[in-house]
Amino acid sequence: SPQGCVLSPLLFMLYTNDCKSTFESRHIIKFADDSVIVSLLQDHEAGHGPVLDHFVRWCDDSYLQLNVSKTKDMKIDFRKNPPVTAQTFVKGTAVDTVNHYKYLGTILDDKLSFESNSDAICRK
Repeated sequence: SPQGCVLSPLLFMLYTNDCKSTFESRHIIKFADDSVIVSLLQDHEAGHGPVLDHFVRWCDDSYLQLNVSKTKDMKIDFRKNPPVTAQTFVKGTAVDTVNHYKYLGTILDDKLSFESNSDAICRK
């Protein structure tokens, strides 16, 4: 459907309904045409790589093109000394690691402080 069409979000939800994470502590959240992978990881678990790989394969199998330039990686870790994590790649392209990200109009930061969001609202 054309961009901006009132049916577009519904059609996207119907088309992507079968795209679900098979991992208990990792979720794929979809809203309109945006998708987010959220991983709650324990110390012994690998990163969100397995669910990301699953998502990329699902996109390929469903004839959807993942826009890697719009893909971001934000890690939220409240430990005093968080481990250094490997760079995330999608189809050989590095994904930008960010400490804040605007999602559905709200700026989220890696400390979940909402300070960046409050500052942006106050500047308006």
